[in-house]
Amino acid sequence: MNIPDDPRQIRRMLDSRLRELRPRGPLLTATVVQSGRTCGRPGCRCYRGDKHISTRVTFKKDGKTRSAYVPVELMDEVTQWAAEGHRLRRLMKEANELAIALIRAHARGKKRRHPEKAPRSDQSLASADREGTRERSHVLCRVCLLALWVRMVFFFAGRVEGVWTA
Repeated sequence: MNIPDDPRQIRRMLDSRLRELRPRGPLLTATVVQSGRTCGRPGCRCYRGDKHISTRVTFKKDGKTRSAYVPVELMDEVTQWAAEGHRLRRLMKEANELAIALIRAHARGKKRRHPEKAPRSDQSLASADREGTRERSHVLCRVCLLALWVRMVFFFAGRVEGVWTA
């Protein structure tokens, strides 16, 4: 992801990611895995190389990797749920990178200010609020809320065996 240097552009990109973070349906914080195996009967098709396919989901529970069988009827739905989980995970990673870039851009802006300048008057403070200075604190609050939301999602997702519904 290409991150711009301008804090206003970073804020716009971050806001865009935060708007996209709403789940579009049930999500699954797991990976869908298909595997083939042979049953051992000499006359079966799997004995000639066309293996029996089974689908499982793997997920973490209490720090350990677990898996669960997925019935054929649910395979399409479960695949969509896992794709939604991966989409949200990617968006959270991008939002995290943008939040860090915003913090760094803010820190760079602070270093550039000259200490010998006089403090602002009330009128210039009001114009600064219109220019977006006040918006920075709101973005940082949103970032904190996002981090809290992410922790809650992964905490509860582990408690219900990998499935989280919207």
